[in-house]
Amino acid sequence: MCIKIPDGVETVINLKDVNIRGRENPVIEIGEDCSVTLALEGNNVFSYEGIKVPNSSKLTITGKGNLTVRVDHNNGIGIGTGSDEKTPYGDICYEGTGTLRVEANSDQAIAIGGFLADENSRIKCDSGNVEIIVNGSKTIGIGSMKGTTNIIVNQTHASISSSGADAIGIGSMDGKVDISVSADVEIDASGSRAAGIGVLELGKGKISINSGFVSVRIHSMSGVGIGSMDGDVDIRSSAEQVFVYVEGSEVGGIGTY
Repeated sequence: MCIKIPDGVETVINLKDVNIRGRENPVIEIGEDCSVTLALEGNNVFSYEGIKVPNSSKLTITGKGNLTVRVDHNNGIGIGTGSDEKTPYGDICYEGTGTLRVEANSDQAIAIGGFLADENSRIKCDSGNVEIIVNGSKTIGIGSMKGTTNIIVNQTHASISSSGADAIGIGSMDGKVDISVSADVEIDASGSRAAGIGVLELGKGKISINSGFVSVRIHSMSGVGIGSMDGDVDIRSSAEQVFVYVEGSEVGGIGTY
């Protein structure tokens, strides 16, 4: 089953205790130039692929209910665009008070975001609980493979596990980031190369850890907890507690390694 939103539509979708499996498409496929609010009640499950949010559209998830997205299709969409798509994802905002959980297992696994980001791409987690598990060759919890990645994690509790040859918790594999964290965040990233919050290599931009309790654990041959391998990333923190643990042969804690 697929819920398709035509181009140029502003709408609200109310879901309560649904279990929907896509076939050849995501469960919800949003058209261009749309503004869609997904209001949740009860426990809801999407499988195969989740929600496609193209670059010109906005998705806002609200309500007291829970949503679990299980991506069991190779290079499929969690929330955003597919990891093999070359078009940027759009504006994704989670404002629910329940739990948003995304599980992705594929070659290139991205839970929230997509392959490419630009100045119109934004991800904001503004409340509730966010749980992410991604496994594959290249894995990203929240963010993009490349481009200009804008991420805000605010007033939420986020738990992210990212495991792959190249693994990112929050951020991008390559490009410019603007990441703001004002929340309790736990990240565990493992692989040959890994980064907890930031850019895997040649990164630019800024990372602001404003408040909350942030814990990052990295297990990799080479990697960094918060920052970038090479590049130029400005990192500032005023959080109550920031804990970074890294282990490997060529790793760094906080900064540009």
